[in-house]
Amino acid sequence: ALLQIKKDLNNPTALSSWKTTADCCRHWKGVSCDRTKTHRVNFLNLDNIDMKPGHPLSIPPSIATLPYLNTIQLGPANFTGPIPRSLLNLTNLKDLSITSTLLSGTIPEFLSQITTLTDLSLSFNNLSGVIPASLSRLSHLQSLDLQSNSLSGSIPDIFDSFPNFSFLWLSSNQLSGKIPKSMGNINVTYLYLDNNELEGDAS
Repeated sequence: ALLQIKKDLNNPTALSSWKTTADCCRHWKGVSCDRTKTHRVNFLNLDNIDMKPGHPLSIPPSIATLPYLNTIQLGPANFTGPIPRSLLNLTNLKDLSITSTLLSGTIPEFLSQITTLTDLSLSFNNLSGVIPASLSRLSHLQSLDLQSNSLSGSIPDIFDSFPNFSFLWLSSNQLSGKIPKSMGNINVTYLYLDNNELEGDAS
């Protein structure tokens, strides 16, 4: 599966350590495995992928063939297109970070079906549309970072759904309307809402 990901990315030099002669769990850049006897891949970091100018790539669907992944970090990289639905196959995913890419489109509703998520970061992309209220289904969510996109509309009143929530970063979007009341009920360590068109406070 990992070699297919490399192939889907046109064999970038950033993944030159991904060789069949080396142990992927120990020597492949951006790859970690769990401590079971089968050494299942549970961590994947694809950053600074050196894509050829004029040859943009989407996030490889082959990532979804690694069912034991609990952490994915994608970017900075010049990935384009929407967030792929194939991520739904990752039923153990806890930390999804897609940052500093050229991804566009909306935040997909299907992310709310990955109910294992604790940390979701989609910052510094070209995402537009609204923040889906369906994210309230992510009851284990502890941090949400959507800063520096082109998100608009109001912030959904969903924060009562996250009992362990501690980090919210929505800065530098085009969000408007009143700050939702449920935001005043959460005990956050970090809360950033600046550079929007919001009204009121979170009390």
